[in-house]
This record gives sequence, structure tokens and C-alpha cells, in this order.
Amino acid sequence: MGDHGAAGLLGPTTSCYPRGGMAGADDSASGRLARTMERVRAHEGSDLATTIASTPGSGEQGFVAEAEALWAELGRGTAESPFVLGSPLGEGGTGMVRSALQRSLGRRVAVKTLHGRGRREALALVREALVTGRLEHPNVVPVYDLQLDDEGVPYVALKQVAGVDWAALMRDPETVRERFGAEDLLEWNLRVFVQVCAAVEHAHRRGVLHRDIKPENVLVGEHGEVYLADWGIAVPLDDQGRAQLGDAVGVAGTPFYMAPEMFDDRGPELGTWTDVYLLGATLYEIVAGRPPHEKDTLLQVVHASLASAPVFPEHVSREAAALVRRAMNPDPGRRFASAGTLRRAVEDFLRHRDAARVLAQAEERLEEMAAQMAEGGDERVYDLFGECRFGFRHALELWPEQPAARAGYDRALGLVAERELERGEVVAARGRLRDMQEPPEELATRVEAAWRAAETERRRLEELDRALDPALGRSLRFGVVAVLGVMWIVGPVVGQFLLWWRGPEGLPAWLPLVSSGAFLLLVGGLAWRNRDGIRESAVTRRVVLSVALGVVVVSLSRIVGLLQGSPSPLQLTHQNLLIWTAISGALTFTVDRRIAAATAALALAFVGTAWMGPLSVLGWMAAANAVVFGTGYVLWGRPPKTRTADPEGDRP
Repeated sequence: MGDHGAAGLLGPTTSCYPRGGMAGADDSASGRLARTMERVRAHEGSDLATTIASTPGSGEQGFVAEAEALWAELGRGTAESPFVLGSPLGEGGTGMVRSALQRSLGRRVAVKTLHGRGRREALALVREALVTGRLEHPNVVPVYDLQLDDEGVPYVALKQVAGVDWAALMRDPETVRERFGAEDLLEWNLRVFVQVCAAVEHAHRRGVLHRDIKPENVLVGEHGEVYLADWGIAVPLDDQGRAQLGDAVGVAGTPFYMAPEMFDDRGPELGTWTDVYLLGATLYEIVAGRPPHEKDTLLQVVHASLASAPVFPEHVSREAAALVRRAMNPDPGRRFASAGTLRRAVEDFLRHRDAARVLAQAEERLEEMAAQMAEGGDERVYDLFGECRFGFRHALELWPEQPAARAGYDRALGLVAERELERGEVVAARGRLRDMQEPPEELATRVEAAWRAAETERRRLEELDRALDPALGRSLRFGVVAVLGVMWIVGPVVGQFLLWWRGPEGLPAWLPLVSSGAFLLLVGGLAWRNRDGIRESAVTRRVVLSVALGVVVVSLSRIVGLLQGSPSPLQLTHQNLLIWTAISGALTFTVDRRIAAATAALALAFVGTAWMGPLSVLGWMAAANAVVFGTGYVLWGRPPKTRTADPEGDRP
């Protein structure tokens, strides 16, 4: 990078052509082009990859005037210099950069000294130190001190950067990988470029135009830190971002990179847009591998700059080429508005590259998933779906406008939704469709139809579950069992008392029939009064209908017995125990297995009566009905137990 090497100072300069045209010169485009070509011929034979420096004036406005004033205020060096000079770090045509030890702080610095003692070189050095010193920024080499030696010649102390210029690394992937661990050379170069843009953006805000941005003027430290150096031909900017060239006359810059307006003799055409062009030229070298105006002669370079129609190798993406073309547009008004705008565009491009890389991996997983599903495999379908869905989402986060990522995401969701719909997992399939931006109409129709059918079935099952809920209608069921149970206990006890008192002949034949009719009316009245509750609860319906059926069957058997004149009421009651045993057994299997206790008691009463004789039937019946009542109380009479919260079990 010229004579500053790792230190980050001015490179070698080439003599310039003085600014200014002839009196009455033609100001048309052709006239300006003719004067430009005449002016640059003075530099034929110069190294076109190095800087052409403008000639500083004396006592003019801007940086020159400030530099002269600062130089005048500096005192001659004392007997002992504040720096102990060491070995050279780099050397150029105008001076040398040495490693040095700063006595006061004991730290290593870089010191730029001049070969000659000429006023022009000294003023240029002071001027650069002045400009660089006011640009306090992480991507600008810090200036520590400006001193005069014992002969009155200025020298500058600045941070010693252990590194090399960017140009030496830009096309060296092995070195970049070894030093900085970067596997993607293009991405590494673009991230260096973003930091250079940040330095230029800061300089413009501080009113400084660099005019010589190129890879050779960028230092990369051993830890990857980036510094934009060589501010030797920088000029001040006015409030509108236009260059004030009163202190820098003539053509200046590095021809291989220069913007068209930099070859013009009309100074106000230079401004922040000029540095944007130079950044674009550097960006071109990153993607194309060479400077944009790399030609054999200066005249060819001028023609290339005026045309500014860069040609790109085939591997350069359209997006990258579009960034370069806009930054290097020959019309300053059509370039990026600022270095910051260009920086953000390149950052967007980096995100888009990352998105494209992630997208490619996601598409691979998507194809694997589609192949597995086509083959009927289940092993990794959802694993692959998770991977590709994450990839598509990440790609969309990096680049929300990426249509391929959106399309891939929707396709993955659609494939899984088809699979889940085939398996009857309608809720999951419907959720996939909600995540899709534009679900296929045919798939959406099928999923909605399946959803409606599933909802209908779900509501039917909910109603059935509610109807079968044992807690629903508990009090009504117990009321029926309690009323009838009490009657069935009291009635047989009274009958047994009459049987003991008056004997079998004392029981009228119509008494069982009347009692059955009374029971039937009572059951019917209870059912009518609580008809809504009976409709809601299937369990209650079964109990009430079973009891009603039992009463009807018992009543019919008694009517038939009464009409036929046989058997006796006690024998009919004995037979009726068998009927109630059968009905209780049916309720055991259809309502609650715990009703088996009542079934067993009724069966035992039937067997006991057969063993002890008809005269014992009422006693057995009263005892069995007591068990029936107790069973009803256990099942439906007590309040249901509420589940206490289990602090361990309630955890998700």
C-alpha cells in the first residue's frame, strides 16, 4: 500500500496537472472531454494503480490553511524526542514509516517521517495528520501526535497496525481462512467493505471527502480490524456535500478506480457521490477480481471511466452486479444517495446470500421428505418436515420478499396437511393450512369438509358423553330410588304385619295390584315433573324406564293372576322378585356395575322365599328393598367427591 505499509499513511504520489482551463474555453461536453484528454496526457506513463495527487495551494481555504497554521504553531523538537525510532515498516517515494516506542506510555506506535525537507511534502504530511486526526472512528487509524524534529520537519505518530493491506488478501482464500477462519472469501470481503463504507459515511458527516478509496488504502489488522487509510488527498465538503477544492487543485485519485467527474476540471462536480463511486469501483474488484478501469494506457482508463459500463464474469450474481452498476453510474444523481445507503444495500445482499444458502438446504430436506412420503415411509417424515420448515422460516426472516422461500414453506405445509388429512388428523391439517399464505383451493375445500364432519361427530360425542355422565341427574335418580325404596320397604313390612295378624286369608287379592298401580302412578308423576332432566341424562332415562318397565310387568302379572284366580298374592310377589332381579341385573351392565349389590339382594330374596316358603316373601322383599335403597344412596345420594389439586400431577 505504498510507503505506509502496515502503518496506514500516504502512498506514493505522481506529479499532477494544475487545475484550471484556458480563458474562453469551450464548456460543452465535447470541449470538456477534449480538455480532459489534454490534461491527462501529462500522466501518460505513470503507474495507473497508484495515486495521482493534487497540488496543495498556499494560504487557501480549507485544510491547507489549517495545516499551515498548525505547522506554524508547532515548536522545534527538543533534545530528546518523545519517540524512540525502530525498524522500518514501509517506505515510499515521499517518506518512511518506522516502528517506534512512545517514551511517555511505553507503547508501540508507527511514526511517519519524510525523506526530503521540501515545503510541499511537509505541508501534505501535516494536512493528512490534521484530516485523519479529526476523524475519530473505529475504522480510521488513530493519530496520536504531530511533532517537528530538530530541523523543523514534521513527523506523525499514529497507531501501529499489525496487518497488511486489503489488496494482498482480497484474492487469497487460503490466507484469509488461516488468519481469520473465514471459509467464504466473498462474504469476508463484503464484510470488510461494509466497514470501509462506515468509515466513509462517518467522514462525510464530518465534512471530509476521501477521493482515493481502493483496496490498497485499506488496512486489515491481525484480529480482522479494518482501517481506511491514505487521507492525503482528502478535501473538505460544504453543507450540500460538494467538494471545496480551493486547497487541492488538479486531477487527483487512482485512475483505475476514478469516477468520471474526477477527470473533469469543474471542481463543484465532486462530492459525497464521488466517494460512493469509488466504493462501487472497490465493490466491482471484490466480485470481478480486478479494478473496473484496468487498462494499458491512461487514455483508455479515462474512456472506461467516462463510460462506466462494467462487464462482469459469469459467476457474479444479478443482485451483486446491480449494486455495482448503481454505485458506479456515470450520472451522480443515479448513484446510491450516500455511503450509508450503499452499506445497507450490501448488508441486505449479505442477508440475501445467507437466505439463499439456507433456502438451498431447506429445499434439499423438502425433496427428501417428499420422496419419503411418496414411498410410504414414516421414519423421518416429521424430522425432515421440522428441518425444512425451520430453514424456510429462517430464509424468510433474512429475506422476507424471497418468493422461493415462501413457496417452499407452503409446499412443505401442503404435503404434511395431505398426509394428516389421509390419516384423519383433521385438526392438524387445518392448522397447516392456516400457516400457508395461499393454500391450494382443492386441498382447502377437502380439509374444510373433513373439519365440518369432524365437528359434527365431535358435538355428537360430546352430547353422548354428557348424556352418559353419571354426575348428571344424580339427585333425580336418587329421588326415584328413595321414594320407591321407602314405599317398597314400608309396604312389605305392613303386609308382613297383616300376614302375621290375620294370616294369608287376611290379605285381599287386589292389594298387590293396587300397590303396583300406585307405584306406576308415582313413577309416572316423577318422570313427568322431571322430564327435562330425564331427556338430558341417558343414565337417568335408563333407571326411570327400567323401574317403570318393572312396575308395568309386575302389574300385568298381577292382573293376569287375578283374572285367572291363581296363584295367590304371595306367590305372585315371589315371582315378581325374579322380575326385579332381572331388571336390576340389566341396570348393572348398562348403568353402573355397583348396582350388582342390589341385584344380589333381590336374587337372595327370591331364593330365600323359595327355601322358607311364601309366608316369608314380604320379609325377604323388605330386606332386599333396603339394600336397593342403600345402593341408591351410595351411588347417587351422596355429593360427588371433588378432586383435590395435586401439585405434582398438575405440572405440565
